[in-house]
Amino acid sequence: MEVGKRRTKQNVRSGSLEREISRQNLGVEKPPSPFAVFKLQGGWEQSSAKINSFSAAKKFITLTGTVVQSGSREFKHEFICDSGAEVSVIPTALAQEHYMKIQPTTRHVKMANGTHAECRGVVQTSVTVGTNSCILSFFVVSGVQNGILGLDSLGKLGVSLNTRKKLATIDGAQPVLQPEVDTPQEILKCCHIRVAESRDIKPFEEIFIWGKLENKNEKFTRDSYIEGTEHFQQRTWLLTAPIKISAEMMNDENKIPICVLNTTDKSIRVYTEQTAATIQELPSTHNIAHISESNMGGNNPSSQYDPVPEVSVGEQLTTQQRENLEVLIRKNTQVFDYPGNSGFTTTIEHTIPTAVSDPIVCHPRRHNLGLTQKINEAVGNHVKSGHLTPSKSPWAFPIVPVLKPDKTVRLCVDYRPLNKITQNDPYPTGNLQEVLDNLSGANYFSVIDLAQGYLQVPLAKEDRPKTAFRSPTGFWEWTRMPYGLKGSPETFSRLMQKVLGHIPPHRLALYMDDICIISKTFEEHLVNLQGVFDALRQHGLRVKAKKCAFAMKEVKFLGHKVCNKGVQPEEHKVKAIRAWVAPTCLKEVQMFLGAVGWYRKFIKDFSTIARPLTWLLEKDVTFTWGKEQDDAFNTLRHELVKAPVLAHPDPTRPFVVTTDASKVGLGGELSQEDAQGQLHPVAYFSRALTKRERSYPTYDREVMV
Repeated sequence: MEVGKRRTKQNVRSGSLEREISRQNLGVEKPPSPFAVFKLQGGWEQSSAKINSFSAAKKFITLTGTVVQSGSREFKHEFICDSGAEVSVIPTALAQEHYMKIQPTTRHVKMANGTHAECRGVVQTSVTVGTNSCILSFFVVSGVQNGILGLDSLGKLGVSLNTRKKLATIDGAQPVLQPEVDTPQEILKCCHIRVAESRDIKPFEEIFIWGKLENKNEKFTRDSYIEGTEHFQQRTWLLTAPIKISAEMMNDENKIPICVLNTTDKSIRVYTEQTAATIQELPSTHNIAHISESNMGGNNPSSQYDPVPEVSVGEQLTTQQRENLEVLIRKNTQVFDYPGNSGFTTTIEHTIPTAVSDPIVCHPRRHNLGLTQKINEAVGNHVKSGHLTPSKSPWAFPIVPVLKPDKTVRLCVDYRPLNKITQNDPYPTGNLQEVLDNLSGANYFSVIDLAQGYLQVPLAKEDRPKTAFRSPTGFWEWTRMPYGLKGSPETFSRLMQKVLGHIPPHRLALYMDDICIISKTFEEHLVNLQGVFDALRQHGLRVKAKKCAFAMKEVKFLGHKVCNKGVQPEEHKVKAIRAWVAPTCLKEVQMFLGAVGWYRKFIKDFSTIARPLTWLLEKDVTFTWGKEQDDAFNTLRHELVKAPVLAHPDPTRPFVVTTDASKVGLGGELSQEDAQGQLHPVAYFSRALTKRERSYPTYDREVMV
């Protein structure tokens, strides 16, 4: 991807530089580090010495006979001994394979080069090396193949390393282990880059500035990778694009280009000698076009993924706007869900407060062979993702598999008996109409959908046995909040309020896990997007790229088609209602009224038209489908098909209210004039009259409206 370039007087001299960098595949993803050295976030401030030691020719000793205990089971695992690591880590796959109990943690783990590793939590387990055993804490991290024994664990185990002699000893004794030595083939240089000249970065400006090596005597003789430091981005609010440069591009003064983007509406100044980025040489066999953080997990091509998401962007965007948006998305790939980067938040956990009751046990339901196979696949995927764990619970509920459009199974469980004894959560889940009203005045829309939002929320450990269910492959309980539990919507609404509640409604429309970012200008839209990405990243949430659309003129949101002109029903849902077959029973009447009632604000006098249908729902009424019911059914479908675009309400302009009353219902229309003085409907409202109200005289019914 070529990063957008804004030609200004201040960066004219870098024109040829920009073309050369673009030619070399600007905006590449971060290469895998030759050494997986891990640091706790905030544990130390990066310095030149730290980074240089990270990239030195370091010899790692691998212990192949280490015994790890998980519950009542023991297994052997190969650990890398790394005295330069402050913490110990194990791969996520290992913890899941042996059903280790992963405890949530608010700590974050990052590598010595500043990149973050996805931390699922912490496990405590017994480890034996030689004759020494002790309980160790490991951070569960994605993107590593072997476990790493850091300085903390090596000390507890009494292991001493002699990398010169390639030996590992225990408590000073002669070597009792046969270590394997892994010596990197290449010495890769790494150094900080400081700002060479002070200058101001204008609002929403993307330019190249000159940097210089912190170590003036350092010479880079091969292609290198540049990325901004986390400290620089936090201090300046400037985004730094990752780039690849060749050694020939560094001039005689050792000056290096840094691509920065100001996403704020204020000018930002950078100062001489300010540490802005790091530069690291790339291995000679480095294939820059296919690099992603997940490559550290192994050499299997099928397990390598490109974390740069494929998303939908507005067709009306200019080339420059599209490039600026791509830069922003590339800088925030961590918030997108992809293998090895699934979401998990520690901001909140779901509880199941139940009344005093004996455990509920429901018999499992039978499924056909084809469905059983899909259920087993779904269970296996959830186990692999850490959503499910084996259970010994006295509770048990049946599976209710739901087929998705792609023919896979959504694993649902019938928790209705559990919900009956679960206490209510009064937390508000939001008002749909209020959310849609907040879209007024926007010209740019971006919609974001969380990837399996509920399953990113942990379930309280003491309540997990209550979610147990049987499958053909075993007995399981959820470690994350599943669908179908009473109180789940309230818990999720509480989470989203904590995550995004600080963003004002004129920038964000939020309903459960549906997020719509809005703004009047494109530049403002980039700022709003970055604010949402920052909040999601801070709380460990991930979004599904395929369901996201950015900087659009028109989006689908909450079952509606939204643009700057107003709101109207989604076409495919209107088509489904138009093709609806006349109901033959009370249940089908309820289903139809529920579907068409979702869009009742688009239908004038909805309650009056629907009265023959709602009458069937009254107590002691025998179901009879006559001409009145058929006319009401067809009229509702016809009115929805020709439903108008409802204008966004503008609180600065006066409203026009039109009311009407009939013998069976009340109705009204809320309208507003546009800038040209033309009247547009904003909403229709109606309700049916009660039996007593239907006896009121016409005047009283009109006053009631």
